[in-house]
Amino acid sequence: WHLFRCNLFLSVMVPISGPGCASSSGRDLFSLKENENGMKYLLFLPTLTGNHLRPLIVCLHGSGGISSEEKVRSVGLVKKVLTADDSFLKSFPFAVLAPIADKRNWEKCFDKVLPVLDAVIADNFVDKSRVYLTGFSMGGHGSWRLCSLHRSRFAAVVPVCGFLDRSKKNKIKNQK
Repeated sequence: WHLFRCNLFLSVMVPISGPGCASSSGRDLFSLKENENGMKYLLFLPTLTGNHLRPLIVCLHGSGGISSEEKVRSVGLVKKVLTADDSFLKSFPFAVLAPIADKRNWEKCFDKVLPVLDAVIADNFVDKSRVYLTGFSMGGHGSWRLCSLHRSRFAAVVPVCGFLDRSKKNKIKNQK
């Protein structure tokens, strides 16, 4: 059910409504950060309402975004948030984490991604039970692999155009 719900959610959200890398109000909604391991990442934090914890979507980019903040900002969910109008942003409760890989293989970056994920969850009022993982192309494959290695960390995985080694599928299926 989680995979279906998240698939439906992302398929509705990802279509892009206009060019540019700033929100319709001209604000830059993502902070560029770097952790002590040298992993750069973009982070969007919606306004908290009440004492509620935020859900988090982790987006792994494709090979075109390697070491390129500008390219990561120009595609997919990051671009959707950046180009969204205020009414969309007010109804969008998700924090968005977009790590920027420095290698052509997400698996070689997992040792840097996981500490970033842990810090974002700990420091930004993120609900650990509502962390969703997605990616496209190279990031789609990376999301399959990361989920197969750390299934209990994610509520759902939504790879887009990413391949999965079929021998690893049982590491994802029906695990809690």
